[in-house]
Amino acid sequence: MARLALRLGRAGVARDFADRILAQDADHREAVQISAAACRSLGDLGQADQMYDRLLALDPANASAWNEKGNIALATDRHQGAVDCFRRALDLIPDHPMITCNLGLALGHAGSHEDASRLLEELTRRSDAPAEAFDHLSAIMALRGNMPRAETAQMAGIDCFPNRSRGHLLLARLRSTTGDREGAAEAFRQCLKLDPDNREAAFVLSTMGEGETPESPPDEFYAGLFDYYADFFEWHLKEKLGYCGHDLIRASVEGSLGPGRGDLEILDVGCGTGLCGEAVQPWARAIDGMDFAPKMIRQATRRGIYRQLEACSALDFLKVTQRRYDLVVAADVFGYIGNPLPLMMAVWSCLKTGGHFCFTAELGNVERFGMGDHIRYVFHPDFLTAAAGEAGFTILSRDQAVMRHDGDEPIRVEVLLLAARD
Repeated sequence: MARLALRLGRAGVARDFADRILAQDADHREAVQISAAACRSLGDLGQADQMYDRLLALDPANASAWNEKGNIALATDRHQGAVDCFRRALDLIPDHPMITCNLGLALGHAGSHEDASRLLEELTRRSDAPAEAFDHLSAIMALRGNMPRAETAQMAGIDCFPNRSRGHLLLARLRSTTGDREGAAEAFRQCLKLDPDNREAAFVLSTMGEGETPESPPDEFYAGLFDYYADFFEWHLKEKLGYCGHDLIRASVEGSLGPGRGDLEILDVGCGTGLCGEAVQPWARAIDGMDFAPKMIRQATRRGIYRQLEACSALDFLKVTQRRYDLVVAADVFGYIGNPLPLMMAVWSCLKTGGHFCFTAELGNVERFGMGDHIRYVFHPDFLTAAAGEAGFTILSRDQAVMRHDGDEPIRVEVLLLAARD
């Protein structure tokens, strides 16, 4: 019954059945394995890891358990641990294609980029290569900053698995990050053709005139894009786009609030990898952050500057938080949320009396706000002023500056620092 429940996707039921068996026989190997798999399906990775340890104590030659431990280690950023687990699994089943694929990804995240690339390139030449091998090779190439080879690898995967929608989706995301708008659109079209319910592809195509563009994007679009983007996010922003949104926020805060004294409760909305949090750290007694991309949150955690980090949307966080902040910052966030008024109002509600909100917003030739040419929302500066007033803010300072470049095009933004009215 436990195995059947697991196959039917009822992980909680499977774990309950397995636990009943284990209460009678603590060394029942199949029950331990089912319980471990169920815990992983339920997102309880710590308990799943312990159960796989328990299984391996009973059955050290269980290659599947070593592989699953490697996957858990990879998901929790213990990259060298993942490498070790996958190698143990391959000692037991040499050349297993999926485990070899997993090892390649783990090596890349552990910093062994050349070893990872070599292993995955060899694997993609095999007739039994899984589709994920091409995805992982593309990701490693992107991590190394070699975008042309990243695209070549992803295209090779599509050639081998033409009816797999995820391959087209990953290609579309890759092309989006490199500014290939038309190429991304074609990949999104292929993805949507194979998966008509894919809201990410439908949203992007709607921004290009192929459907009605919503006022706000579906959460899975930017969550998926920035999860994909997380590993090479800062390199791409700084080295390729000349991004300086965090510096603009810092300058605005310093210009209005003066030098940092380390006494403010700060919230970093859309924190990404933590660039903006680090920029305002001199003003902080404590910094909290949220981002809808879990991999971004894991990157931000490594900075060691945040008291609390949550992988969720800004509105979801602001609706439930009990904390009140002196300063809320949002660098390059408005372009990914659409209508700014709900966010402004939610920020106002979580500020202390006299608290401040500092953000950047990309400018464009629109009456209020709308989708720009780079799959980001753009705003009219007068609309931002009106929305801020409606949300309960007074403008303390406003400036315009270039925040990044898309190709040769400078991207201008409004930088506003607002004070909450009573």
